[in-house]
Formats: sequence, structure tokens, C-alpha cells
Amino acid sequence: MIRVALKVIVVLCAGVIAAGCARKPAAPEAKTPEKRGEQLFVSLACNTCHTTDGTTGACPTLKGLYGKDVRLVGGGSVKADEAYIRESILNPDAKIVEGYSKGVMSAAVSKAQVEKPETLDALVAYIKSLK
Repeated sequence: MIRVALKVIVVLCAGVIAAGCARKPAAPEAKTPEKRGEQLFVSLACNTCHTTDGTTGACPTLKGLYGKDVRLVGGGSVKADEAYIRESILNPDAKIVEGYSKGVMSAAVSKAQVEKPETLDALVAYIKSLK
């Protein structure tokens, strides 16, 4: 009886160990704000609409955006500085880039996903790094 109980315990333990080994390890935490921002850019699915290589997509490319003058719907332009990038993430319909439509990003992004300071800082750092 004891042998059977021990065998059951051994089999159960082996199963638990195997299941634990089969789990995919969590992605290591990024060391820099830019890398953390890149991870967030993908995990928040920003990359489904915004490109980072300069190609045209459903939304403006982010390559080379930082520091650039951006033409807006209705005329005028704005410098893509940190304040503009932050505003565009938190309130995407505030200033729409010429050639794009209002409501596209606001429908895709929950403000709660990006309003944490560390999340916003990392996303801004990543966008600034896209030269």
C-alpha cells in the first residue's frame, strides 16, 4: 500500500515538474526605457497600425518622427516633440496627421493601457529612438 502511494506521489511530482519545465519562460525585463518601450509597442499592438521602418501603413510611421514638423488635418503643423508624442498617445484625436482619419487610434487604444507614467515614458523613449 505504501509502495503504491509512493509511486503515485512520484508520478504526480514528475508531472508537475514536467509541466513547469514545459512552460515558456517570461520575457526578461528590458534594461533600457527604449527596449521597454519596444516591448510595450508590440504587446499593446501599436505595431499593427504604426510602422517603424518608414513604410506607409494604416497610421503614420513613427520612424524619424521625433523632432520633425508634422502637417495636420485642417492646416497647420506641429513639432513632434515629447509633449506632442505624449498628447498623441493619451488623446489621439487632439491633432490628426494630414492624410489620416480621426478616431482610428482612439478606437484601438484604451487610455488605461498607456496612462501609467512608466508606460508612457517608455513608449516616448522608444519613439524618440526610431531614427
